[in-house]
Amino acid sequence: MKVTPLPKQGNRLTGNPRRPDPVPAQTLRQRYEAATFPLFEHFPVIDGWLAEHAHDLWQQIRQEDDELFRLRQLGVPERTYQAKLDAFLRL
Repeated sequence: MKVTPLPKQGNRLTGNPRRPDPVPAQTLRQRYEAATFPLFEHFPVIDGWLAEHAHDLWQQIRQEDDELFRLRQLGVPERTYQAKLDAFLRL
């Protein structure tokens, strides 16, 4: 049976090669702003209408928005954040 030796002390890899590096919150915030910019001027009207006429959807949107904020603060990998942002935009 062939055995692969462990790397020597000086040759160790740093970090986890399978885990992407975290992304700065500002970068993720810019991605959010770019994706939601076309709706920005309509947010107050949309928000008020949804709160009154489609309360469950309004709550879901608010929860997803809060989750996006939390993910930005954590600096999650860009791919993770983008997947959540895409799901948010489909609402």
